[in-house]
Amino acid sequence: MPRSLPQPQVRTTSPAAWIHGEGTAVFVPEGYEPRYRYPLVCWLEDPAAERPEAGQWFPAASSRNCIVLALRAPSGRGGEGNAAWRTDELALWSTLDDVGTAIAELSAELSIHPDRVVLAGRGMAAQVAVSLACLDAERFCGAVAIDPLPEMDLPVCEDEREMERRLLVVEMAAGEPGERVVQRQAGLVVESVSCATRQTAARELMNWILSPVDSVYR
Repeated sequence: MPRSLPQPQVRTTSPAAWIHGEGTAVFVPEGYEPRYRYPLVCWLEDPAAERPEAGQWFPAASSRNCIVLALRAPSGRGGEGNAAWRTDELALWSTLDDVGTAIAELSAELSIHPDRVVLAGRGMAAQVAVSLACLDAERFCGAVAIDPLPEMDLPVCEDEREMERRLLVVEMAAGEPGERVVQRQAGLVVESVSCATRQTAARELMNWILSPVDSVYR
């Protein structure tokens, strides 16, 4: 999954801004403060969406309180075919490596709290986001699933630490309630909210990301 991570150009007086690279985009919060360790939202873009979705949620959710790394789905072999997130085991581990590399590169440039990294996505991307959170308890503290598929086939969280992984399910579309049995079986602590507007959903999303807050200053 070749990517070109954009070089964030930050100033403490700069407004919030999206900086775009090849296959990636980074949201730098308003008044970026290097001494503050920011939560990071790693947003997996839904390939079925008409336009990138992370930019529709940030800065609407917050212009100051977090950094966002948006990643597009990989295309088929050799760069051909439609972009898609795959959910088979080998593909998930490969995606986990790619996401981890992107986070490490961004962490070398911006001040990110290593214990406040969450994954997010909508639809099929939500399933991948939650699956990655189940696979790696060291790297991710939880996941946000927006309008997830009615049934998600998730890896079981076998590590006791993963039982503390948090999952926020945001229902924007009409359908089944968000707390799926498979999510409970995966060992995730599930919170589900149903929101009529993106503005309300964005507020719920940010409240969830910022709670609980521990020591964020070095």
